[in-house]
Amino acid sequence: MSYIQERYTVEQFLAERSKAIAYITKSALSQLDRFSIERFQVSSLQLFEDLGKEKNEDKTFFVFNQFITWLQEEHPEIMIPFGNANCQRVFKPLHSRTIKNYIKALKNILEDCFGLVLNDRQFKRKVRFPQIEDFDPEPLTKEELKWIIEYATRSKRVLYMTLKDSGMRIGEAISIRKKDIDFTKDPVEIHISAKITKTKKARITYITRETKSMLQDFVSEKQDNDLVFATNTNLRSAFFNEEQYWSTLREKIGVKHPQFLEIYESNGRHKKNLHSMRAFTATQCADAVNEDFGHGIIGHKKYLGQYIRNQDKMPELYKRAENHLMIYETIEVLDQSSELSELRNEISRIKRDSESFKKLTEEKIHLEIEIENQRKELLLAKQCS
Repeated sequence: MSYIQERYTVEQFLAERSKAIAYITKSALSQLDRFSIERFQVSSLQLFEDLGKEKNEDKTFFVFNQFITWLQEEHPEIMIPFGNANCQRVFKPLHSRTIKNYIKALKNILEDCFGLVLNDRQFKRKVRFPQIEDFDPEPLTKEELKWIIEYATRSKRVLYMTLKDSGMRIGEAISIRKKDIDFTKDPVEIHISAKITKTKKARITYITRETKSMLQDFVSEKQDNDLVFATNTNLRSAFFNEEQYWSTLREKIGVKHPQFLEIYESNGRHKKNLHSMRAFTATQCADAVNEDFGHGIIGHKKYLGQYIRNQDKMPELYKRAENHLMIYETIEVLDQSSELSELRNEISRIKRDSESFKKLTEEKIHLEIEIENQRKELLLAKQCS
């Protein structure tokens, strides 16, 4: 039955994947192409075609391991596009998680499009992935956030104030539209749809009162379906534009505040990055309420179930965290579970004391009247005698 297609073409494979998976796969193929031409003098597709015909797993594992090593090295001779078409940067070592995603995508391409199905047990044993280091990014301090707002342009100020309040990822923030913001609620709600979240689950986040008027004024002339922060409807390009602007802003701030130029030894990334604002939100909310709320408000997958179940309690919890999140204003926030109870007890005590005082006052008045009457009777008796 030669009329039935045996396998996907690469184009068909990509067309049936989500935009995110397709983007990762295209990036992986692009880097593999550079590696394959340099190492074997053939294109990546030709390399996969040959591996598929030979059905040699060991050679395939060898290629993957060589490619993984290559991805962990800097290649000054390779300039890759960054952001707009006119922007390029030197190829730098990729993060361990990115490398793992690349290899996973290439394995799927090799199996679905070139007919070489790899044994999963052998794949896990023989392909040597770099260790993915788990670390907590350093949150920005309130003072550092003030420097960022001071140096940023007006539109970026509103964006960064919203990010530090809401804990949104930058990709989520540039995807929201005016209609996703509900200014009638207290606190103001931002509805993040499932299609733009990393976890593919919708959630609601909030902004503080110090950001409300700023954001409200910023969107006042926009239509309901207009993007709030992105100026480019191609969200991939918009994302790179934000990364590029942040990189420039960080260098500018770093002239006077060198901590903005510090990097992590483990991965070579800057300590002050856009993700640091999410860390700020999580830290402040955890300090104000608890760790579960801190993780849930920023959309960490592990805590989303609990977050969604307790959605009706979130506005109240966020109000308790508001004072911790604001960098310019401060308000006194009562802990609903303890301080409010103590306040009610104090009011009851004052009320009881007031009633006791009133009773004592009335008794004192009656006693004074009684003494005055007795004094008058005694004086009258003396006059009669």
